[in-house]
Amino acid sequence: MANNLIGDFDVVAEFSVPAANRVLAAMHRSERFPHSCAIRVDDNPPPGSQVVRPSIVGSVDTFGDATVNHHQIGTAAQLLGQFSAADPLSLTLDPVVNTDVAGATVGPVVPSRLQGRAQLQLFPPTIEVTDTSGSNITVRLQVMARYFPDPHTSPLSEFVRGEVRITAPVNQVASPDPKNVRMVDIDIKGPQVNISLIPAWPVQPPLSAEDLAGINLLIRNALKTSFLPSSAKLPDNINHMQFKTLLGAQSAIGVLLNMAGARGNPASMNNVFLRPGDDFAFAAGRDFILAAFPVVRDHRVQHLPSAPYDISNTVQTLDLQEGQLLFTMTGHVHRTRWPHVGFDFIVKQALTLHLVATTAGGPLNTAQLAALGDVSFEITSIPWPFGWVANHFTGSARDSIRTQRDAAINAAQPNVMAMLNIDDKLGTFLQSLLKPPRQDPGVPPPQEVKTVLAYTSVEIRSSGIVLHGSLAVQDWPLARVEFQQISSTGGGGIGVVGTGGHVPSGPDYSALRSWIPGGTIQSYEWSMQGQAPPFHTDVNKFVLIHPPPQISDGTPSTTAVSGSIPTAVSSGVATTGAVSGFIPICLTVRGTRIASSGPAVAQPVSATHCGYTRVSILEGLEPSLAGALPMVALTQPGPGGLVEVAGHAAARPDGAGGGAPNRIVHFADEKTGGHLEFLLQALRESGRRDAATAVVAVLTPDQLAKARYTEGVIYAEEQGGAWARAFGVKTTRRPLTLIVGPKGSIAWQHEGELDSETLAAALRKNLAPGGSARLRMLGLSLRIGRPAPNFLFELAPGRGLTLRKLEGRPVVLVFWKSSSKPSLQAARDLQKPTGRAGGQGPVVLAINDGEASELVQKVAAENELSAIVVPDPQREISVAYGVSIWPTIVFIDAFGLVRKIRYGRFAGENVENPSAEKAAAAK
Repeated sequence: MANNLIGDFDVVAEFSVPAANRVLAAMHRSERFPHSCAIRVDDNPPPGSQVVRPSIVGSVDTFGDATVNHHQIGTAAQLLGQFSAADPLSLTLDPVVNTDVAGATVGPVVPSRLQGRAQLQLFPPTIEVTDTSGSNITVRLQVMARYFPDPHTSPLSEFVRGEVRITAPVNQVASPDPKNVRMVDIDIKGPQVNISLIPAWPVQPPLSAEDLAGINLLIRNALKTSFLPSSAKLPDNINHMQFKTLLGAQSAIGVLLNMAGARGNPASMNNVFLRPGDDFAFAAGRDFILAAFPVVRDHRVQHLPSAPYDISNTVQTLDLQEGQLLFTMTGHVHRTRWPHVGFDFIVKQALTLHLVATTAGGPLNTAQLAALGDVSFEITSIPWPFGWVANHFTGSARDSIRTQRDAAINAAQPNVMAMLNIDDKLGTFLQSLLKPPRQDPGVPPPQEVKTVLAYTSVEIRSSGIVLHGSLAVQDWPLARVEFQQISSTGGGGIGVVGTGGHVPSGPDYSALRSWIPGGTIQSYEWSMQGQAPPFHTDVNKFVLIHPPPQISDGTPSTTAVSGSIPTAVSSGVATTGAVSGFIPICLTVRGTRIASSGPAVAQPVSATHCGYTRVSILEGLEPSLAGALPMVALTQPGPGGLVEVAGHAAARPDGAGGGAPNRIVHFADEKTGGHLEFLLQALRESGRRDAATAVVAVLTPDQLAKARYTEGVIYAEEQGGAWARAFGVKTTRRPLTLIVGPKGSIAWQHEGELDSETLAAALRKNLAPGGSARLRMLGLSLRIGRPAPNFLFELAPGRGLTLRKLEGRPVVLVFWKSSSKPSLQAARDLQKPTGRAGGQGPVVLAINDGEASELVQKVAAENELSAIVVPDPQREISVAYGVSIWPTIVFIDAFGLVRKIRYGRFAGENVENPSAEKAAAAK
């Protein structure tokens, strides 16, 4: 007969829907669910083919990450070739070579006729109980997509943000076999699966009913042909596991377990025993409880007082009652001396359960028996007037019974604690769901996410025992913000040809790989560092697309439009005609994720990353360069509108070809250094909108400290005449203004004071048509989540250590130069204590870039650098990392993986408290 608490099952665990969603978010964090992917879409079989091919095929780069450049997503045949056994990449992707067995594919498929390339950002799925059937569950998946159709196929819309809803019957197969391998499977491939995409915003062109039907069919085909079975191995101590949805005042996901014996009928279990505030509740049925307590039930009382008493017919029982377990022993006593009387007795002891932890300081994950009150001893059937005999027996027996009661409880504790241990019953299974996917053999896996199941209260009923509890996961990591430059799709890309030459239309950026572990991105805010508010906020697209050139009277223009990239960020001439580089563009992602512990509520999350753009200003001057290459100041508006220097960047040629713009190079004096607007005014007044032109102002450090920030000007610090040598200038008189052509030749120069009208006339005459203003992102050759290049450093005089040997401690690398004061200040900031009580902070390595060891030690001592100073006179470390900005700061976690990269001392990323940033890296 089914138990009214748990039906046909030994044990039932119920999870609240919010707690289940917390687990799903943790699976997203551990990358069991993808967060970013690039795919080839094609569910159309070749003519005459009977082979069911995958409807979607993932496209990854050499690191195994989603392909960000959409032009590099190949054809289906090319991508399928990645899965050959001879390709080392297949070791990363861990493919299955015989997908035609065990229901890996279900065919045939009805083609959707969609064909092309797609990029998707996928957020943590959530579930809900939608009906009373007990078998259907609805999964809701927020998705953001960009789609590129193949020629002559359905165009759809390029961008879609919406929600995919999948309702499927939970048809589990929990099957023991002779080899003792048990598994649980949820069928997402069958015909009863209901799929629908619900767009969240009006896209252009609008999605028609036919479009939506095609997308839904493609998703169905992808589930059938492109995903392996959704199966998981059961823990060895569980014979059968089934699931059931329970709809009620507090909907729940029921996990129905039989540790041994028959499978059980889910229809027999309809009781929701979750309480408000529970994350889960764990119920063990009466029969299962009593079977697990044989030591209590069968622990025979052997040492009651003997002479002058004989004890016989003892019977011991254990029963579940409301609020307690009751141990009862009955027996008969016969006195062997006079008076020879006999009587019966009943001993009762109430027992309860106390929550305990199996490890010191750990969560309350099990329970143990404890006596509830004292022993009750009752004598029955004794004839009058021999009550004194009963009293004598009771007095001598009670202490012995207490001792043996305690022994019986102690003997039972291992069984009781094992039977109620939530980690053994469900923790192992949950942990298997959170195990990170297999990575490249040479790359450490992502940090495994730990679940913490803890009991909060225990309830003893006549039908069984219910333990209520909370479910938490490890604290969430920081959001990861990445963006990179991609090929332009906004009007033909860079270098659109119009009357008068090539006019750049600006770089596009993709944040495809940005994600909030366990969370959903709700907006992307693109901004220029040091300026507010963001120049563009997008809630529906993970890319920043520069607007195409506007054509007026045959002349292309990139005049800014609402929501577009501002002049200083774009590479277009716009209204000023100035091509700006070495300026920061920042991305802030904002979103939410469920709290990792406590009430399962949504919490806000945000993070920012800034990168710097470069325009080639030394192209064509290589023969003139001698000695150290000059550096460009990375600037932003500071207090009072003055220039604030966040760091420095190398001004060397790009080395990637593509040419350079015209250049206005102004060597300032005390007067012009504070009023550089006349350079931009002259460029506007020249009317030369056909000539890409960069404005470079060379100032001394003192002049730079007093200069007002002028948007559109590239600032450079004088370095012992390095800039004059770069342009082949012999005179030392200041101010000096040059017009330099795209090939590096000086077309015009002027010594002394200069007004905008004179300069405008010179520009009108001497600027070369066209010129390339191709912007590129400055950045390291590192990948977030991958190991940093290993190197050797001196920990103590004559004692070397490698970076890899520091695994187990977080590490912060800061690259600096003595000529870059912001980089020195960044090293000082990062070496300050983190304030983490009772723990070790990260190891800070201050890596000097390209200077003699003697100078490095001298500057380190003068600036009181207490971090480990690592000289790199030959730039071997810096080149391996791809450093061209000082400071560059790399945060490495205790597993040796890069977790964050920051450029510049400020970089808009909350470095007012560098200790907080270091502490976050230490997690």
